[in-house]
Amino acid sequence: MSLTPKTVPRKLPIDAVESAANTFTAGTINLPNKKGEEFFDVDRVEIVCPAPTPNGANTNAFVDVQLIKANETPTAMLQASDDNLLYFCRVRATYGANSELVLVNRLEVSPRHEGYLEPVANDKLYWAIKQTNGAAAAAARGKLLGSVDSMSKTQLTTILLNELE
Repeated sequence: MSLTPKTVPRKLPIDAVESAANTFTAGTINLPNKKGEEFFDVDRVEIVCPAPTPNGANTNAFVDVQLIKANETPTAMLQASDDNLLYFCRVRATYGANSELVLVNRLEVSPRHEGYLEPVANDKLYWAIKQTNGAAAAAARGKLLGSVDSMSKTQLTTILLNELE
């Protein structure tokens, strides 16, 4: 199969940074320009999120990062069962009594899109980040990989209606 401008893979940057420590923060990922019967197909998400440092007497701290498909900027983290959740990552750090790092655990879930068509008919996705028990604002960086493709008007209408529900 030869690559056409529509099927050329795209790497879009994700730069999720909390506005302040332990504060829900969301931002926008603008997708490539699409027209008519085109959509953006999410293929893979790659996120790098350093282990958080806990504040004060806490020995555990964690950072949640999400990639969300929605019609407007999210105001809170989504539940794992939410159909609008494309990607979820939690990095948890556990420290010992002398502040030494004991364990870093990373849970990464891409509930629906890995290996499947994940069409996004509108022109943006959202990232969200929230840290708990952190000493400083958390940051996660990475990339969203996907491509622009096309479908019939009937298929596109069905996707748009599902996104409005």
